[in-house]
Amino acid sequence: MRFKIAEIPYLNCAPFYWKKDLKKFAYIPCSPKKMGLLAKRKKIDAGPISLVDSFKLEENYEELAGLGIAVKNRAKSVLLFSKKPIQSLFNATIGLSDHSVTSVCLLKILLEKKYKIKAKFHLGFKNKDDAQLYIGDAALKKISENGFKTITDLGDEWFKWQKLPFVFARWMVRKELSSKAKELIAQWLKTNLESCGEQKIQAIQWFKKKVDWDYSQAQDYLQGFQYRLGKKEKKAISVFRKLAESYKLTD
Repeated sequence: MRFKIAEIPYLNCAPFYWKKDLKKFAYIPCSPKKMGLLAKRKKIDAGPISLVDSFKLEENYEELAGLGIAVKNRAKSVLLFSKKPIQSLFNATIGLSDHSVTSVCLLKILLEKKYKIKAKFHLGFKNKDDAQLYIGDAALKKISENGFKTITDLGDEWFKWQKLPFVFARWMVRKELSSKAKELIAQWLKTNLESCGEQKIQAIQWFKKKVDWDYSQAQDYLQGFQYRLGKKEKKAISVFRKLAESYKLTD
């Protein structure tokens, strides 16, 4: 039996996946949003589940080895491209990436709670949009072709507001699995993280070959991520969860 591991095919997740064990695991590529839908139907055994979805799935899934995807401050790939600064987006029409759940929730919280702004949202992008939210590799690529005046890093906005890192995903595993199976998955992840080194060079090279894309700032980009969730990250999760629930954004 091979365990079903959800795989986000983004550069920032490469350190988790760069050494695969095809004998023990079956890998299921999916966006963060699709992963939540698969987990809801119990179609995956483990994965870096979007933080908002992870709250909803706690009846059947539990945290795995304290691992996740967090940023110290700047995310660099969760970006709002807009015609004017974020604090001026009153009644703006904002296009949203259809790959995201947590980033969309974060954007709405920043606008409504931090800036007291109401905006209109829709999935996908249109020429008439006042702003557009991109995530992951699509955000990195959008920078070079950006036609908007302002780029806002949502991770940086959160840090300036809360003085905390931001957690985008938690590794979660099905509670029904045996403790031996959970340890097997956790050990594979930890080994991958440790063996690709501080600079993540091997993971970057693996990703470059896999997707045929050479991002020149990959090392600097990955240095901004934290894959082990400590006290500050756990506090950030708690603060974000209360905000999200108060705005009913986790329903």
